[in-house]
Amino acid sequence: WGFACSPYLLDADTLLIEAGATFALEPATGRVRWRSERFTPAYGTPKAFEVEGRKLVAVLKSEGLVVLDAAKGTTVATVEWKTSFDTSATTPIIQGNQIFISTGYERGGALFKLAGDRLEKVYEHKRMSNHMNNSVLVDGHLYGFDGTAHRGRPTELVCLEWATGKERWRVPSSVGLGCGSVMATHDAKLLLFSERGELIAAPATPTGFKAITRHQVLGGRCWTVPVLADGRIYCRNARGDLVCVKGQ
Repeated sequence: WGFACSPYLLDADTLLIEAGATFALEPATGRVRWRSERFTPAYGTPKAFEVEGRKLVAVLKSEGLVVLDAAKGTTVATVEWKTSFDTSATTPIIQGNQIFISTGYERGGALFKLAGDRLEKVYEHKRMSNHMNNSVLVDGHLYGFDGTAHRGRPTELVCLEWATGKERWRVPSSVGLGCGSVMATHDAKLLLFSERGELIAAPATPTGFKAITRHQVLGGRCWTVPVLADGRIYCRNARGDLVCVKGQ
C-alpha cells in the first residue's frame, strides 16, 4: 500500500509531496519548508487553489478531504471520507470554492463548498466512483469511470453535471472500456485509454458519447492515464510497455 502521489509544483520555490503528512520542499535542496499534521497516506496528489485571495491546498487523505494553508501547511478544514479499504487514489477537482472528490469500492462522489473554515456538502451520491483515475471537468460537466476493477459490478464511463451531480449519460460496459482512464484536450475532446489498451477520442459533450477514433495501441492491463505532450500521446501498461502515438 504505502503512498504514491505525483510531486506537485506549488510555485517555482515549493514542491508538494503527499506522504501522510503533506510536505512542502525546496526543489533545489529538498529542505522542508513546512509539513502538515499527519494523516494516513493516500494515493492522490495535492492540488492548489485560491479563494478570495487566500492560497490553499486540497488533499484527499485516507481519512477524508483536507484543506491546508498553502503558506504554512496548517489545517483549514477537514471532512471525513472513508472507503472499505481505507484508501483513496484520486486528486480533488476544484472550481472556485467548490471541491469534488470521488473514490472507488462503491463509495461514490461528493461536491463540497469551502465556506470560511468549513467544508459544506453540496451533494453526495454513488453515480461516480473513481477507482484509480480521476474524472475530468469540461464546461461544467464531469467525465469519468464509475466502478472498481474486478469487484463484480461493471465499470462504466459516465457524464455528470458539476453543479447538481445529475447523470447526463452512461456508456454501458459492453462497449469494452473496462476500468479505463480519461483526460481532456484543450479543444474539449476526451482521450480515453481502455483497460485493454484501446486509445479512443470523443467530443466532451453532455448530449451523449460518440467515439470519433478508436485504435488498439497496447495489450495487457492498462490502468495508467495517458500523457499528452507536444502533439504526442504516451500510453503505458502494467508490464511497463510504453507506446507513443502522434495525434491528428
